[in-house]
Order: sequence, then structure tokens, then C-alpha cells
Amino acid sequence: TILPYNFYSEHKPKEVNLKVWVDYDSGTPSGLHRVIAYDSIVTIVEPPASFFDLPLLFTYLVLAGMIGGAGYFAWETYAPKSLKKKARKHVKKDEISAPVGPVTTTASAKAGDEWLPASMRKKAKKVEGVASSGDESPASGTEKRRARKAATAAGSK
Repeated sequence: TILPYNFYSEHKPKEVNLKVWVDYDSGTPSGLHRVIAYDSIVTIVEPPASFFDLPLLFTYLVLAGMIGGAGYFAWETYAPKSLKKKARKHVKKDEISAPVGPVTTTASAKAGDEWLPASMRKKAKKVEGVASSGDESPASGTEKRRARKAATAAGSK
């Protein structure tokens, strides 16, 4: 009988002597018994090479995926934004459509609050002494504190 067994030899194909021993417990008080199961000469040969080698193709696929993932990560991390810009699709002026109907605009300060009930609409309140991002005063916070300090000092004298 032929038993194919895959192992990787570092030697050239040749004939070698193979001995296989089997140790078994017979259940007797004497313990284990050793018996020679196989003792013969075997020929070690190279397997026929095939282009369609699944383990090798899978290894190449995994390595290509890892290299591709590392390249994508490096591109997203280190590439300048000017290289990442995609080409814009140029539209001809003939293809741009005109508005279908008349366009009207409202003069409301908050155009998006018409759908709210009147009780829910709030007007923005301006709090004095606090500068928000759109409401900056020429005097900085330090100058205002100095002015208040001077005013309280002059009022207490």
C-alpha cells in the first residue's frame, strides 16, 4: 500500500531505511510493550510541481492584501491633500438647467423656523459682557476688568 505523507526534507530525493515502532499498553502489570510495526526501505521523492498550488496562491493573496492595506494606510496618513483630490467632472454650460419656476426668498432672519409654533420661536438674546464668536467687542476682557476696577475704586473714594 502507498501512504502519502507530506514532510519537508532538507536532503535530495533518495532511498532511506524507515523503522516505525509502536508502544502499547496491554493492560498487564508489566506495562508498555514495544513492537516494530514497519521496517523497510522507502524512497523519498519530490512531489510533482503544479502551477495551481492552493496553499502558495493563498499565501500570495494574503501577502498582497497586507501590503495593499499598509500602502493604503500610508497613503491616507502621509500623502498631501492636493494629491488626493479627485478630478472634478466638468459640466458644459449647455447642460446646466434653468430654474423651473420663479424663485422667491423670504426676508426672515431665521428662514428655517417657519414650521415651529410661535411659542417655540425664540429670538437671540444678547448678554452684556460676554463675547460670543460672532459678537466681538473692541475691548478685550482684560481691558474691561481694568475699567470696572477703576470705576469701583473711583466710586468708593
